Amino acid sequence: MAPRFPWFSMCLVALGPLSVLGRDAIAQSTWDRYQPGSITTIIAREREEVMLTIRQGLVPLTHLSAVQFPTRAIVQYEDSTRPISAEHLAVLTGWARSFRLPVDVATVFSSEALFREDTVLIWIPIQAVLMKSLRKELHRGSRIALYVGYAGAQASDSTKIEWVFMANEFTRQ
Repeated sequence: MAPRFPWFSMCLVALGPLSVLGRDAIAQSTWDRYQPGSITTIIAREREEVMLTIRQGLVPLTHLSAVQFPTRAIVQYEDSTRPISAEHLAVLTGWARSFRLPVDVATVFSSEALFREDTVLIWIPIQAVLMKSLRKELHRGSRIALYVGYAGAQASDSTKIEWVFMANEFTRQ
């Protein structure tokens, strides 16, 4: 199944002007930018930089990433959703502002869903346009390719780090 084209994803991938485009308005190669990988690999890669900042005493910390690591991760849907957390919203809002993206993050990412990658459980904000499909097409344990971008992290100390990703698409496996 080919990915749907949520409108915010163009902004994530290209960091260009936000516009409402139809699915046919963009080449399939845009989705090709999402490389197979894992969320835990991105966290491992970013952890040292976040920990260094924490060790310097700069907490509470909101770390915004200039690199999105567009990734197609294989995860399981845990059939649990909630309104976006304040921590995730703060990171995504700061991330969007840092790129001067003209988007209301709280509207685009009003909810998040719980996913499992191997033994790691992680809440990931989901584009609002995907929520209906997510609830309709998936059930607990559904294995999917989740198209995510990394926005950053928020930490109050070294024991409490909230890693913030954004889900821009999914396909069933």
